Amino acid sequence: MKKILSLGLMLIMALSLAACSATAKPTATAAPVVLSDIYTEMTQKAKLPAMQAVTGSMILDYYGIAAADIKQSTVYISQSSILADEIAMFEAVDSDAAARIKQKLDARHDSKAEEANNYSPEQYAVIMKCPVVQNGNFVSLLVASDNVTVDNVYKEYIK
Repeated sequence: MKKILSLGLMLIMALSLAACSATAKPTATAAPVVLSDIYTEMTQKAKLPAMQAVTGSMILDYYGIAAADIKQSTVYISQSSILADEIAMFEAVDSDAAARIKQKLDARHDSKAEEANNYSPEQYAVIMKCPVVQNGNFVSLLVASDNVTVDNVYKEYIK
């Protein structure tokens, strides 16, 4: 009787151990971040003025950022010269390129702030609430009157 009981307990233990050693589920790979999707969501959720796309060689003209440093970018500036709104998002090809892009965006931010300080204290205040942000190879300058909403959308994608 003791042998049968012992055998039964060993069988139960063996089954419980086998149940614990189930193969692990593969972890889901994060979907790639598409900067244009972030911008689209920003336009749907935030109050942005009419914006003009900045593409290709215009990025070099506006920011001094070399195309070789950019993996992807989405850049829009306000169509109105009196508004400071500007959404400039970049994914750099590597960490060195990200550092160069951050330096250029910091310079752009400082230039915008200095210019606005001379003619529009309201726009200067908007710019000063919106610093350049770097998360790994993603570097962005997100200047918007509705900066809280814009930042929240950005943070949903870039963590």
